[in-house]
Amino acid sequence: MDDIKIECGTKEDFRIAVDNMYESMHWFNSYEDFNVYTNACPDGYKFMFGKKSKGEFVGSSSIALHQDGIAFIDQFFVMPEYHKLGIGRQLFEAIFDENLRKDYNVGLHSEVAISDYYNKKHGFNHFNDVFIDVIRITNILERSSRNKNFRTTTNAIEALDDVCKFDTRIWKKSRKVFLSEWIQRKDARFLVSILLTFLFHFLLMLNLTSSFNS
Repeated sequence: MDDIKIECGTKEDFRIAVDNMYESMHWFNSYEDFNVYTNACPDGYKFMFGKKSKGEFVGSSSIALHQDGIAFIDQFFVMPEYHKLGIGRQLFEAIFDENLRKDYNVGLHSEVAISDYYNKKHGFNHFNDVFIDVIRITNILERSSRNKNFRTTTNAIEALDDVCKFDTRIWKKSRKVFLSEWIQRKDARFLVSILLTFLFHFLLMLNLTSSFNS
């Protein structure tokens, strides 16, 4: 596959990757993720784009370097017709090397079926199962307005300090730069509810802007 190039992708390349990931696998990403990660990761954000000589999309990969020594791999995808040609390995190596491993705790999401691949090929040997619960919450604004102890706001800037305090209890360190960009993103609606001084509800609804979404 000598006619395939892997290079740093642009914002427009990111849009192409998002569309193809959704069309092929129904993976949900937002076009705005590119801007958010570029601005929110002081140590850098790298997005790689694989294409044929005529521009046809082949695959992608990205890595976000967070200031707290955490790095996360995302958008790692190869079009099904290009599987088992070594393109995935090239895309992975374009964003990840041993020097990076020394400075960062690197993570990624993986399907159980291919977790062993990441272990054998790249040394990812710490696994945690992730379960996603879907919870329906209704009438938050109406109910909180009845209780004088509740404070609800859709102003992300106003609520930033409260969100950061809540997040720090989980991460054990501050992610203010990242969170500031994340909750103020243009493609989302923000809502936070606070009971007295305790933040108990934090919601960010993304508008997934892929052209394949209804």
